[in-house]
Amino acid sequence: MIFLTEPAFVLEETTFIIWTQYEKEQWLGSKDYSEEYCGLFQILLGGAEYYHSWASQFYEIDLELAQVKRMFKLEPIDNSVLKQLNKDLEIADIVDDLEEIGYPYVK
Repeated sequence: MIFLTEPAFVLEETTFIIWTQYEKEQWLGSKDYSEEYCGLFQILLGGAEYYHSWASQFYEIDLELAQVKRMFKLEPIDNSVLKQLNKDLEIADIVDDLEEIGYPYVK
């Protein structure tokens, strides 16, 4: 399990762990999780509309749904899109992060 050596993962501080195995068509968990825990997946599974609603409220920002949909489609991000998300950032500030996760961008 190569992820065990990843510095970003600290198992003792993990809320829950799920995984899938190639030969199985279901998700497995380290224990049975309550509905409360399963609700945390909604941000990942709810699509652009759910994330738009959540982020607008959580970060208290005006966010265009069209821009969020672009991000979910992995359309390249540029400074105009980034400024809507964080007015203090430029693409140059996050190039290393974008390249690390393989997200397309326009300089």
